[in-house]
Amino acid sequence: MFLALAALASAALKPILFVHGHGGVKTYANVTVGNKCQTYKKQQFQAWPVDEETAKKEVECITFALEASTNTTDNSTIHHSGVHIELGGLSDMDVFQPILPFLEQKGYVREKTLFGFSYDWTLYPAGTPNLISDFMAQVETIRDQADEKVIVVAHSLGAHVIDYIMTAESKWFSKNIFRVIYNAPALYGCFAPFSNIPKKKFSSLTGSAAAIMASKMPSLHAMFNNYVVFKDQYTFTNTRDGNITAENVTNFLRNKDFMLSEATRIFKQVEPTLQRQPSSPVVPTLVLFNSGINTTVVAYDTDDFLDVYGKGDGVCQATGPQYMCNNLDRVECVDWNQTNSTLWNHNGMLAQEEAFKKVYAFANPPEDLRPLMYALIALCVVAFIALIALIVLIIICKRRS
Repeated sequence: MFLALAALASAALKPILFVHGHGGVKTYANVTVGNKCQTYKKQQFQAWPVDEETAKKEVECITFALEASTNTTDNSTIHHSGVHIELGGLSDMDVFQPILPFLEQKGYVREKTLFGFSYDWTLYPAGTPNLISDFMAQVETIRDQADEKVIVVAHSLGAHVIDYIMTAESKWFSKNIFRVIYNAPALYGCFAPFSNIPKKKFSSLTGSAAAIMASKMPSLHAMFNNYVVFKDQYTFTNTRDGNITAENVTNFLRNKDFMLSEATRIFKQVEPTLQRQPSSPVVPTLVLFNSGINTTVVAYDTDDFLDVYGKGDGVCQATGPQYMCNNLDRVECVDWNQTNSTLWNHNGMLAQEEAFKKVYAFANPPEDLRPLMYALIALCVVAFIALIALIVLIIICKRRS
């Protein structure tokens, strides 16, 4: 009976599809042209993430492998010719690793009810024409196998990806997705990734090659402040042109030569996502974020662009999640409001037990478990009747003997 109960419980779990953030999955490259990657001799190598030593030694190679380029024929955004990118799976998405054992204890199974969706984060959204069809195909495969709608858990830039897909395919989305969970969403702006451009770097990669790569990366453009959400807030202050609002940021960056012509062409393909009025999600959505850590929200225009701090998770300011919570329907929010920047930072908050419980509870609402409860009750009643019948049979047999 216990095996039957366990099987019933496992069968009732809706599959979860995890969507990584910016640089949040192991990314492999094979560069078959030029002399920038001679160390790897035209063999596949891990282009991201990289340790500090590799970042210094192979900066020309790494930046070339990750850099966006423009197809002069149709103006599409692509990788450089001779660069081939491959992405890891769920086990290669570090931010989700802490929660997986917890879910497995609850009956989830990898590649049965736990999955990962990988996308080319270096080119999103301008250079990922198959993104929506790839996502839809994976979700439909999972749903067909599980005979259940899918739960989506998206981290950071992953929230932008899911919102992008939901907006484009709202009917399909509501038909196939049960609920969405956004963790530390970089949906309407995230200052730390964006600041790579004016600071002329990309994470641990520095130098002119890194500066150019960052300026052309469409996924960084996607994390510029949304023009609607940040319409009354400044992105840069104390500039020669006054205080700079979200919709004037690219002009400011171009005037200071932080974004050259090719970067501008790529940005124009991304800008519609920044101009869009945020809309309510079509399915119930949980937003997990932290407003308790000092986070850069504005840059003060000096030679070094001094950071001006506000509230957030150490990477993304809290303005975007707060806008969702205050203005959109079908949104449930948890602001951890924690000041511990070690445990509750942008990547760390999903590793906390409180977050585990919130994710599980939202993915398995009480009303959704009622059929399982009724089935378990019925199974228990049948088992009890069978036990009574067995006892009666034993008593009768003893009397006859």
